[in-house]
Amino acid sequence: MFNSENKSTTSSNKIEDASSPISNWGYDINEDGEFINFTEGTTFITGYTPQEFIANKNLLHKIVVKEDKNICKSHLSTCLSYKTSQQITFRILTKSGAVRWISHTCFPLFQNGNNSHIRRVSNIDITDQIESENFANLKSKALEVAPIGIVITDIKGSILWANSAFSKITGYTSLEVVGKNPRILKSDIHGPAFYKKLWDTILSGKMWKGEVVNKKKSGEEYYEELTISPVCNNRGETTHFIAIKEDITERKVAEEQIQRYIEEIYENKDLVEQNAHELVELNVKLEQSEDKLTELNINKDRFFSIIAHDLKNPFTALIGYTEMMMADFEDFSKEEILEFITTIYKTSKNVYSLLEGLLDWSRLQLGSLTLEPKNLNLHEIAERVYDLYENNVKQKEITLTNLVEKDTALFADENAVFTTLRNLISNAIKFTPHKGEIIYSSKIVENNFCEITVKDSGIGMDEETMDKLFKIEVHHTTVGTDKEKGTGLGLLLCKDLTEKSGGEIRVKSEIGKGSKFIFTIPLSK
Repeated sequence: MFNSENKSTTSSNKIEDASSPISNWGYDINEDGEFINFTEGTTFITGYTPQEFIANKNLLHKIVVKEDKNICKSHLSTCLSYKTSQQITFRILTKSGAVRWISHTCFPLFQNGNNSHIRRVSNIDITDQIESENFANLKSKALEVAPIGIVITDIKGSILWANSAFSKITGYTSLEVVGKNPRILKSDIHGPAFYKKLWDTILSGKMWKGEVVNKKKSGEEYYEELTISPVCNNRGETTHFIAIKEDITERKVAEEQIQRYIEEIYENKDLVEQNAHELVELNVKLEQSEDKLTELNINKDRFFSIIAHDLKNPFTALIGYTEMMMADFEDFSKEEILEFITTIYKTSKNVYSLLEGLLDWSRLQLGSLTLEPKNLNLHEIAERVYDLYENNVKQKEITLTNLVEKDTALFADENAVFTTLRNLISNAIKFTPHKGEIIYSSKIVENNFCEITVKDSGIGMDEETMDKLFKIEVHHTTVGTDKEKGTGLGLLLCKDLTEKSGGEIRVKSEIGKGSKFIFTIPLSK
């Protein structure tokens, strides 16, 4: 708390030894802009000491980020004339260069019922709250654009949320099904014993997977491949269910047609020659449908695995750290709290990066990410990537060199080329030790293509590892030289984007001798 004693209206520039929590950066300020009292949270939040603020009146305005300066300036010009508390939200740049969100509240102090022209200020760091809200929005978007139907229910089966793919399959909008039981899709095909076995399985904490005949809003029956997975809390108690749904009617109809043809062949062998051609065509369609379904299943399993494992684990860590801080906040030192906050920040960034990759990858699989090729300057894109990772390589003392030819012109989607090069440079940084080297370059090759190479002096890979890199059915991820974590989606995204651009990607590597990732993009027409 602030020291509550009445103060003189003249500033003594005295710094109070206040007992405020370190999450509160508080101070008193008079109408001349002179600081009087500070709380101990000042340095913890801003990185600057009270003495620095007193010595430089403009420091407070200086650390406000450029986009928020007008908000603070307007507030400062009017707050002294108000007799009530005022509140605004803005961002600051700490001494270490980190951006923090601040909830600012100020109110006047009175002496003997008169305004002392001194305002008491309380600044609360709400960065974690803002980042949590941003992360929740990104996660919601990733689930919404998933190419498979996803439904979340409570323990009783009441639907809490359904994505757009669910609506496309069933004909029901999410608003129509929220609060209802999935039995609205139930057909008359399966008996009570079928559903009893399903519920017994998921209520025991196990996953259920099988084929179901359900009914759309229109009354039309359809075949569905259904996977239901229980979601448990920290005590191991099931609290929700996640259902993954795929319409497999096309495949089932094709199988039934084949079966009918076989039966007809046995009944009338004279029709064998006549039906043989039709059977071959139908079998080709079935194989194509099976291939498509296999790919969809692989995408679904990868998507479900990331949701169930890669997203769950970091959340468990985040919840654990925050629970410890909430339960024993006063017992921790500033250093311990800073360590906890640093861990929470790094974990949140990793999950945010995972969701960004997951969102791009899902949009590719769904077909909602359309490439728009045009004439591009490759060197300009390469410079943007260099600027993006300049600070990252400095932290590991890595030399990053851009040798891309300045006049290289491509015909491709700008975001596809930027995303591919960005992911390859990010991987190189991840697997290159301190004081290593990364070089990316370009050259013209035959058939009117440009070949772009990202070469590092990192840990390298063996043949077995290289064989797994671009296979969607293999969930392969490796920890970096500074224990950086990945999801395995980055290289899959690079492969999809390169091939959709008309090029190809390959890798060369040896253990202990670094790696070279090479991809090709068409030259400008």
